[in-house]
Amino acid sequence: MVLIFSDNDDGSTNEVIEWLNAFGTQWVRINESDLVALEKLIFKNNRITCFELKINDVVIDLTQCYSYWYRRGYLNWSCRPKDISSIVEHQIAQHLAAELKNLDDFVHQYLEATKIGINAYLKSVNNKTYYQFAAAQAGLDVPDSIITTRKKDVKAFGTSSAKVITKSINEGLVFFNNGYGAYSETAEIKAEDRCGLADTFFPSLVQKYVEKFAELRIFFIHDQVYAMAIFSQQNEQTKLDYRNYDRINPNRNVPFALPSDIKDKLIRFMNAIQLNCGSIDMILTPDNEYVFLEVNPIGQFGMVSGPCNYGLEKLIAHYLSYGTI
Repeated sequence: MVLIFSDNDDGSTNEVIEWLNAFGTQWVRINESDLVALEKLIFKNNRITCFELKINDVVIDLTQCYSYWYRRGYLNWSCRPKDISSIVEHQIAQHLAAELKNLDDFVHQYLEATKIGINAYLKSVNNKTYYQFAAAQAGLDVPDSIITTRKKDVKAFGTSSAKVITKSINEGLVFFNNGYGAYSETAEIKAEDRCGLADTFFPSLVQKYVEKFAELRIFFIHDQVYAMAIFSQQNEQTKLDYRNYDRINPNRNVPFALPSDIKDKLIRFMNAIQLNCGSIDMILTPDNEYVFLEVNPIGQFGMVSGPCNYGLEKLIAHYLSYGTI
């Protein structure tokens, strides 16, 4: 049996499940909306002999799972305590929440320790600053950048002739209100913008703009890499970042073969940060240099799979079913 953690609206999960069905593989999917309860956890003779969860009205035993895939989401425990206004009841609620957090973590720790898997809940939180550091440690080139709170640092970092950009230190802002959505973008800081900054401000990331021949989106899974080149530089809307999508004139996306030394460095990097799967963004410069930007532990892969005909959904289902890529 394959155990899948996801959310209700993830289309990639649906496509992988179609391949699991084609392979005749049994699966259980836990979405964020599903109510989860612990039935029992038994330690006997130095091992776990039973670890039963009730998902809505269905009981599953985690010891019987062959593999798991953490795609998205969280366990929606039906017994999650409600906070109460009185001091004593508030403290009790906090204690029960800590008890439940311990159990929540152990579900994922047990699966990661005993089953073959793709991704992991406890490693799903992005940490771009650390990942940049780890990528450089692994031998990858990363853009020159600063994180600062001072106007004078920004002015010293970017000369009048050098293009600099700013973006979120970690995850970008996304929010929805009254049927409309908004999100933060990568943006250029022009010379006049630098002069208009306050003397001090919230910690912000400023980075040297890297000229590109193409942007690379790379899906990594268990030491295998599947790369796609995105020709975004000729479109003013996508020139700074292909994620400023042009829906009318979309960028050209093609399969791309990475050099063996870059593959080796990516494998070394991903192993160092203990991720067995993720979506990596890099830049290929006009001088044929490869520059690492970021890795999303739970990134989209359908955008690589379809245009490049990689069949990543089938590959994921095959690994979950048989333990091989």
